[in-house]
Amino acid sequence: MTLPDVDATTAVQMIHDREISVTELVEAAISKIEVNDPSINAVVVKDFDRAREAARIAENRRTSGEGGRLLGLPTTIKESFDVSGLPTSWGVTSMSGNVPASSAIAVRRLEDEGGIVLGKTNVPTFLDGLGSSNEVYGRTLSPLGAHLSPGGSSSGSAVAVRAGFSYLDIGSDLSGSIRHPASFCGLFGHSPSLGLVPQRGHSLFGRVAPFDMSTPGPIARSARDLALALDVISGPDDDLLPSLKGRLAFPRHEALRDYRVLVLDSHPLVPTDDEVSSAVVEFGRRLASAGAKVVDGASIVPPLDASTENYMRLLGAALSTGQDDATRAKLSALDGKLGREPDMRGNFLRGAVFSHSEWLDSQERRIGLRWQWKDVFRAYDAVICPAAPITGLTHEEVDAGTVKIDGVDVKNDDLIVWASVAKSADLPATVIPFATSRGGRPIGVQIIGPFMEDLTAIRLGVLAGEGGLAPSYANVIAPPYGVV
Repeated sequence: MTLPDVDATTAVQMIHDREISVTELVEAAISKIEVNDPSINAVVVKDFDRAREAARIAENRRTSGEGGRLLGLPTTIKESFDVSGLPTSWGVTSMSGNVPASSAIAVRRLEDEGGIVLGKTNVPTFLDGLGSSNEVYGRTLSPLGAHLSPGGSSSGSAVAVRAGFSYLDIGSDLSGSIRHPASFCGLFGHSPSLGLVPQRGHSLFGRVAPFDMSTPGPIARSARDLALALDVISGPDDDLLPSLKGRLAFPRHEALRDYRVLVLDSHPLVPTDDEVSSAVVEFGRRLASAGAKVVDGASIVPPLDASTENYMRLLGAALSTGQDDATRAKLSALDGKLGREPDMRGNFLRGAVFSHSEWLDSQERRIGLRWQWKDVFRAYDAVICPAAPITGLTHEEVDAGTVKIDGVDVKNDDLIVWASVAKSADLPATVIPFATSRGGRPIGVQIIGPFMEDLTAIRLGVLAGEGGLAPSYANVIAPPYGVV
């Protein structure tokens, strides 16, 4: 049979209504991966035998009337998440033999609700950057064109969903690692509020503490799929916080006319491609035409330059854990040459050699930002802005480390500026596909919501799709894969 080109929500309903069997669906997904994945290399760790057994169990559950919010749904998981019995390497050769005995909490919750894991999807080495290549599994190609990067670090996650190998993938986002691939591949993605989804099982080298600012989250074909997946994987870590019973806050509104929206289309630190900025402005115009209150947010939100600079320092601190003395000495020497007002990379390096007191100072600014945003969200419900300052990258641009934006050379490391807007205060951010560039590349728009009110952001994406203001669904791209 042909794998239905529908979103996860519809696929689950089809299983429930007995329009299709779980076994048929899983076998069709496996067949599609076997035939089509060799040309794009998204699903790099396959688990088909256990997927077939899980399909049999799910079929029995359905027959006996047992439920499950994802019952029978073929899914994939980012390689950096632990799945029992499968390698977790983060694309690092020395870790390719690391096989965890238990699965990450997000994976267990997905499976407990009947989701069926077909395998794990590719990442760049150490989850670093906007590329999709590592020495363990090689490079993942975008289904939009072999010369294009799908974005990173949830590279294979986005490709697997857009190519129709799975209906849902669980990725992670520290500096745009869900949002960039979603935007570059024309998909829906959500980076949750910090702490909403437990990180346990998403680590390397035996790390126990949660990775600061990193959040597990879904990549899917529709905004409503994001809400479905988030409802499944969110909530406190029961082993650490057994007395807490978390639930998602309801969205603030159920009609577009009730939303109060701020628009940001430029960032003071890095230029934004004109086509990207224009897409954001157009989305705001359409929301206004549907009755929403839409206001330019540049003078209302906390200063973007200071927010991003503080985020970069905290990012440097987060990524510097475990460094040896020699590395720290080199970074300290570089820090001494940065001057009083370093650029984005300089702020990152400064954070990498922070003293504890300096880190606490940045944490104070971070929490202060969260309170400033809380004041903003008393008067407004969401912020719309670019998901990235560009429409995408070629593999050549990834390897070169720079890209031109409207004629200006920009370092790839600086392309995380728009991802930093939400992360600087731990806010939830949803990406929806919105437009197509003159060159045929997807352009995503980012919707930032209030802290721990993730569904308010996601719901705006759902309503925009239902109202015809933006796509409601990302169709599967079938081979032969195009060249854009």
